Amino acid sequence: MDLKALQPLGWKPFFQQQIALDAQSTIPLRVVEVHRSALRALGADGPAVVEFPHHERWSESVTVGDWVLARRQGTQLYLAQVLERQNGIYRKAAGPEVGEQWISANLDSAFIVMGCDGNFNLSRLERYLALVLDSQIEPVVVLTKADENDEAELLRDQVPQACVSFAVDARDPQQTAVLLPYLGEGQSITLMGSSGVGKSTLINTFLGEERLVTRALREGDHRGRHTTTSRQLIQLPTGGIVIDTPGMRELQLPGVEDGLEQLYGDIEALAQQCRFRDCSHGHGSEAGCRVREALANGELDMRRWENYCKMLREQAYHDRELKSHHEIRARRKSFSRGVRQVTRFKQNIRDTSFRKR
Repeated sequence: MDLKALQPLGWKPFFQQQIALDAQSTIPLRVVEVHRSALRALGADGPAVVEFPHHERWSESVTVGDWVLARRQGTQLYLAQVLERQNGIYRKAAGPEVGEQWISANLDSAFIVMGCDGNFNLSRLERYLALVLDSQIEPVVVLTKADENDEAELLRDQVPQACVSFAVDARDPQQTAVLLPYLGEGQSITLMGSSGVGKSTLINTFLGEERLVTRALREGDHRGRHTTTSRQLIQLPTGGIVIDTPGMRELQLPGVEDGLEQLYGDIEALAQQCRFRDCSHGHGSEAGCRVREALANGELDMRRWENYCKMLREQAYHDRELKSHHEIRARRKSFSRGVRQVTRFKQNIRDTSFRKR
C-alpha cells in the first residue's frame, strides 16, 4: 500500500514507525466515529466500517482521530491494533466516575470556540486553555457572533496575549478566511466549546454547505442546545480534517500541571519571590508575600488568581481521588489473588484425599 495516500488524512512518520515491516496484511485507517460494536474510518481507499473482534470493548480505548490497523477476514474488516497517539485531548470523566474521557486524538491545533453574545467567560476559557496546553497542542481562540456585539474586539483583548485569537461571524466566509491557515492539507483540528456557540455553523461555513444541523438558542436564557451528539471527523474542501465535538456543559480537568504552568507562569514566578518558601499567600498579614502585594497594587488580577487557586485545589482533589482509586483496585486485585490461591489449595487437598481413597 502507498502510505503517501494517507497524508491528506493526517498520516505522519510518527505512525509509520509503529508499523512492522511484515504488516502487509493490515490496513491503516483513521477513526471517524466510534460506536459500541464497530467504528467508521477513512483510509486510502475511502470509507470503511471496522468491527471489534470477539465483541471486545475496544470502544473504551479508541477515540475519534486515532489511527488503527484493521485486518480483513472475507468481506469484513476487524480491528487489529490501535496505534500510539501523537497527542490528544481528554477530560476527567463526567460525574462520580474516576477515569478519563478522550475527546479527540492526533491534532495540530484546537479551536476553543466562545460566543460574544453572553457566552464569553474568561475563567472557563482558562480551563480550556490549560487542558489544550497540557496536551502540547496549539490553542486557537475563536470568538463567534462578533456581528452581535459591538465590543467583540474588547472581549478579544481579554484573551491571554500568548494565545492566537480571532473574533468572527461564523456564517461569513470572508471573516472565517483568517482560520484557513489552520485547515490546510493533512492538518487536523478539533472544535471545543459550549453548546450554541456556533461550532456547527463554523464547520458548515468551512464546508460551503449546510451539512451539519444547527439550532437556535433557547429564548428563555439564550443557552445553546445540543445539535452535535457525538464526536465525528470531517474532511474539509481545503484538505484539512476537523473533529466536531458535542458542547461541554461540564469540563472536569484531569492532571494538567504542565498546562497550568504554561498558562499561569507569571503567578508561579511571583510565588517564588515570596519571603518564605512555605508562604500560603492567604488573606492574613503574611510579611513578604509577593502575591498579596501584586494583588494589592493591581499587578495581578483577583479573578485570575482565584481561578488559578480553584484549579490547583481541583488538581489536588483529582490526585487524591486517583490515588484512592488505584489503592482500592490494588486491594481488590490482592483479595482476588488470595481467593484464587485458597481455592486452589482446597482443590489440591480434595484431589489428594480422593487419590488416597
